[in-house]
Parts: sequence; C-alpha cells; structure tokens
Amino acid sequence: MPIKLVDAVAGANAASSSADRLVAQEDAALVAGAKTGNARAFELLVQQHERKIFLLAQRVTRNREDAEDVVQQSFQKAFIHLKKFEGQSLFSTWLTRIAINAALMLFRRKRRSREVPISEHRRRTKLRCPWIFRT
Repeated sequence: MPIKLVDAVAGANAASSSADRLVAQEDAALVAGAKTGNARAFELLVQQHERKIFLLAQRVTRNREDAEDVVQQSFQKAFIHLKKFEGQSLFSTWLTRIAINAALMLFRRKRRSREVPISEHRRRTKLRCPWIFRT
C-alpha cells in the first residue's frame, strides 16, 4: 500500500515538473518574441502572469487599489527593461522580484508622504489649538 502512495506522489511530481517546464519554455518563447518588438507576445505574458502578480501584490500591500498599482508598475518596468532580462532565471521569477520591489517602493513613498517634521507639526498644532502650548 505505501508503495502505491509513493508512486502516485512521484507521478504527480513528474506531471507537475513537466507542466512547469512547458510553461517555462512557453514563457521563454514569448519573451524572445517580445524582445523583438512583438506586442502580442508581451500581452500574452501579461495575461499569463497578471493574476499571480496581483495576488502577490495584494498579500504584500493588503489593499486592492495598491495591488493594482503595483501590478501596473511591475508590467511597465518589465516591458521597459525586457531587453535586460538575460533568461538566467524564469521570467516569472524576474517579474515577481519586480513586483516585490514595486510594492516596497510604494510603502516607502507612502511612509515619506506621512512624515511631518516636528517643528512643522508644532506650528500647525499651535495654529489650530493655541491653548495647548500656553505656559
């Protein structure tokens, strides 16, 4: 009985592995086409990876609108820098890294926009609430 389970798991892993190889080969062909200027090839890459990148971005940002922004920025950067993609990793790995970096940059931008220098904060508070700082 345990041997059948091991055989079933090995068979599932082999099927998964060959499916992954097919996806990687298809991605490589689409990347090659997109590098030559084939817009349809890049559109197909977007269609294949958009949902995965969106789900990743949503997990990181915890916000649908921010996740949509991250996805858009990720594909823009991938399109702009596609010529630099050397193919030493999977396209999905490269795109995932771009998306993570885009999400981190979004956090940095948001954090910067919320920061107010203490002196500015005190000045604003005095204008709105002058009774707080009376001595």
